Amino acid sequence: ADATTTEAVVASADAVILCLGEENYAEKPGDIRDLRLPWGQTEFVKRVREASGKNTKIVVVYFGGRPRLLGPIPPLADAILIAFLPGPDGGRAVVDIIAG
Repeated sequence: ADATTTEAVVASADAVILCLGEENYAEKPGDIRDLRLPWGQTEFVKRVREASGKNTKIVVVYFGGRPRLLGPIPPLADAILIAFLPGPDGGRAVVDIIAG
C-alpha cells in the first residue's frame, strides 16, 4: 500500500500493530556495526503516530535476536513487545499475547 492509503487506514483504526526488526541472519553475515533499527523503521513509526487518531493505540512488536536501540519509539507507542526470534509459530504466539 502507498503512504496515502496507509495513513487513511491508520487514521480510522482503534489499534495498530507495527512489526519491526531485522531480516534473517546467521553468524558472520548477521554482524552489525550499529545498534539502531534498520533504516526507515523509526520514521515509519513516527508517520503512523502522526496519522493515527487521538485515541488509536499503537503496539510495536520487535523481532530480532539481539538488543537494538529503539531511540524515539517508546514514547510513540502504547506498548512494546520484544518477540525475539520466535520461529514458525511466533505469529500465533504474538497474537495470543496481544489479544489475550
